[in-house]
Amino acid sequence: MGFNPQPVRDFIGNGLVFPIQLDNGRGVISSGFDLIRGSIKNILAFKYGTRFFLAEFGSRINDLLEEPNDEILQNLVKRFIIDAITQWEKRVSTVDSSIIMIDDTSIQVSISYQIRNSQTTDNFVYPFYRQIIY
Repeated sequence: MGFNPQPVRDFIGNGLVFPIQLDNGRGVISSGFDLIRGSIKNILAFKYGTRFFLAEFGSRINDLLEEPNDEILQNLVKRFIIDAITQWEKRVSTVDSSIIMIDDTSIQVSISYQIRNSQTTDNFVYPFYRQIIY
């Protein structure tokens, strides 16, 4: 009898993506890469130390607001993103990021990762704004 690997979709699971989307009053259930992307965005959006009952959750990239847009900032953003995803998203491994400079106030971070126990990879772009513009 041969080894039958569990499909990647079953490994990732199904669930609600934050922010919760409604369809006729019911929550939209997502699966696959959308669920992992939503989880990563949620991790990066939470400021480190602000979640009740789980103070270590989140990332420290919000601490970098108002910092000069230089190579130090870019390396810190990459490091903070990789650390947060590695710690809190257990369905992915081999996280890598690269910086795309847009202008003085914003950069885009291209995040790539591999689904654990598979050869499936995915990537997406996360925007980071150095200044909050109202």
